[in-house]
Amino acid sequence: MRVMSEPSMQASISRLNPFYRDRRIASFASFCQNELLPFWKAEPVRTFIGADGLEICYKQFNHTHAQQAIVILPGAAEFLDKYSELVYDFFAAGFDVYIMDHRGQGHSQRIVDGKNRLDVVSFLHYLDDVHHFLTHIVQQPWQQRSLLGHSMGGLIACCYHLDYGKIARRLILSAPAVYGEPPKRKLLDVGVGLLRVTRQDQRLIPLSRRAQPIYSFEESGSKCVARYQFVVDCLNKQPDLITNGASFRWLQALSKAQVYLASKAEEIKTPILLFQGGNDRWVSTAGHNSFISRVKDGQKVFLPDSYHDIYIERNTIRNEFLDKSLGFLQES
Repeated sequence: MRVMSEPSMQASISRLNPFYRDRRIASFASFCQNELLPFWKAEPVRTFIGADGLEICYKQFNHTHAQQAIVILPGAAEFLDKYSELVYDFFAAGFDVYIMDHRGQGHSQRIVDGKNRLDVVSFLHYLDDVHHFLTHIVQQPWQQRSLLGHSMGGLIACCYHLDYGKIARRLILSAPAVYGEPPKRKLLDVGVGLLRVTRQDQRLIPLSRRAQPIYSFEESGSKCVARYQFVVDCLNKQPDLITNGASFRWLQALSKAQVYLASKAEEIKTPILLFQGGNDRWVSTAGHNSFISRVKDGQKVFLPDSYHDIYIERNTIRNEFLDKSLGFLQES
């Protein structure tokens, strides 16, 4: 396990700033080769057995005596390596960092062997996996533990928090797939219900499988060329990490979870910081607005020029995301 001596939190954050400012992009290839990849590869991909016996993969990065831990829950179809730079920055700021690949994507076991589609039998399985992760893996006497969920990971974090109580001091939601009012999807529910009855709900949603399995730059959720290319290089070197296409039952599971969260948003008492991109095409910004208005202790940061993948966006956007996240986690 990688161990680093523990600096003070404030001093660590002050030292972190030059590392993630604009000059990192000017020599991004050098930064990746000399700093990021050696840091990332120093820790192995570990596993545990989740719901239904599926193998779930994760990574952890620990200091000697960290006072805070951050647990990262990725979005749909993502993979651990895509978050390596974010993990690097939180670790440099003095946090213990844990991150897991959800079932059916990334390094974790696929739902159907040999199929790289986005699929899940039940949304509750996502929550069961997170529960095992937090209760068996993320076990240290920290003063504080917080969750950061991106997109679907934000929805999972909120639903888990509702079902299992206050397991995190604070929640950071990056472009989450959430709603404050139940989305109107009766036609979808009826259609997927019929597919489930006829045992056809594992079929792919039309047009969800792309001809090219890796998003083009124009389609991608980040408009930072260097970070987009880093993700593409990861997928080219490890094509098994690619997830292409989504099943109808995954879509229905996601939809039901969104309705459930919308019906109980006011019960969330934990402080929430929600980041919203002005150019996000993948989640509902209206859903963000209605959700955060119903959370008792919620605040929203609007990033007008950001696309969906805020954490790997251009530096001016990503810097604000990091600065506000670190500030939020330091609040007493």
